[in-house]
Amino acid sequence: MVCPVCRNVEFVSYLKVNDFNVIRCKKCKLGITHPFPSTEQSLQANLETYNSEQRIQLYLTKIDYFKKRYRKYLLNIRNYKPQGKLLDVGCNIGLFLVTAKEEGFEATGIELNKECADYGVKNFELDIVNDYLENRGFQDGTFDIVTMFDVLEHIPDMRNALGEVRRVLKKDGLLVVQLPNLDSIMARITGSNWVWLTTPDHLYHFNPKNLSEFLLSNGFRIKYLRTWEPSEDFSSNFIQAFCPNGIFGRSFKKILRLSKVVLLATHLLRPFWWRKYRGGLIEVYATKV
Repeated sequence: MVCPVCRNVEFVSYLKVNDFNVIRCKKCKLGITHPFPSTEQSLQANLETYNSEQRIQLYLTKIDYFKKRYRKYLLNIRNYKPQGKLLDVGCNIGLFLVTAKEEGFEATGIELNKECADYGVKNFELDIVNDYLENRGFQDGTFDIVTMFDVLEHIPDMRNALGEVRRVLKKDGLLVVQLPNLDSIMARITGSNWVWLTTPDHLYHFNPKNLSEFLLSNGFRIKYLRTWEPSEDFSSNFIQAFCPNGIFGRSFKKILRLSKVVLLATHLLRPFWWRKYRGGLIEVYATKV
């Protein structure tokens, strides 16, 4: 095995999650799911983790929350690209595309889950392609912006994927990547119970430093990087990781939720660990060199 970030061949064991391990590169600290799952295993894990009906209902029941979150992304995007053609890779049912169109962008999506893609096309009248990006055949320099929210960590050949992204981006085009942070406070506290590990669906596990190195080595220049996480996700992951199952466990969870102790602590402390790049999510804006 060769590290896709730094080409090192030495690894150390880090965590065991169900039938898989997460090993880390000795040099750049990239986490890799081991044994590395086959394409079939990854697809099956994705289907089990992200049930189409549940995904659709989640987005629909929290549509205002997600659109507010997406507008924050678009505000950051406008710092580099005030307008233009946007491609969202892994767009799900297309709520980010809906929001981008409302903000004046010309938006197209790629989504491998056919049910989610079809939902976005039918219900939101979106341009969503149910296929892999490299199979779509976009012309060189088609897009001003490409977004990949929680996508890169699923792709076996990440270098090839980024090469295709560079090809379809215009000169000085903007790439936006978001994915989980293996060195976050959230991950460190919960260990193998961290909900965003999701092996074997997540093949790679980044931190801010090695993600930056990976993007730089693939022809991108980092313009802005931050870490963060929704406080609700932090507190619910904490509760899920440390509360026992069964009747007592359910009662204890209810008490914790009602008291909002974890949520309050997260709200007060998270700005500190965000500044130290310990937030649960890494969000990067990079331009094509």
